[in-house]
Amino acid sequence: MALTLNVNSYVTVAEADTYFETRLETSAWDDATTVEQEASLVQSTSEMDNNTYIGYIADEDQELNWPREDAYYFDKRKGLQVTFENTEIPTMLKNAVYEQALHLLTNPDASSSAGSSGTYENISVGSISLSDTTSTSSAKVPNQSRFALKLIKPILYSSNSGNGGGWWMRN
Repeated sequence: MALTLNVNSYVTVAEADTYFETRLETSAWDDATTVEQEASLVQSTSEMDNNTYIGYIADEDQELNWPREDAYYFDKRKGLQVTFENTEIPTMLKNAVYEQALHLLTNPDASSSAGSSGTYENISVGSISLSDTTSTSSAKVPNQSRFALKLIKPILYSSNSGNGGGWWMRN
């Protein structure tokens, strides 16, 4: 399926190209074909959409989780509440999609179950000994970019988010 803005991707290849112009270590993006770039953005959007976000979808017929209504969070750096319009896709989410796309292109195993399966051939408790079933790789690659997840952390739903999660205050 080809990339379709706001149907299966929050961003376009052209927007991603602009983002990556000011970022280091983007050779995986630069060397990828347009088809590979589109596929990585579509898959990244899908993976970011697997998270639970603040607020509620703006239109019950929309394909993606954003835009959303009643979406707001407290920005600690600014010291104020940030509210998103019901037509807005947060820049932090777009940036997370770019970062996840780069992560997928840089680490092809990240999109497969082999990337971070967490399975082991042998596990011992006494003197703790683990033996990995994927002996070709010394380090497992997480499925999602840690940086991408950090970028969207403020807009993820949590029990302390205030968006239906329940702020508890003592009088």
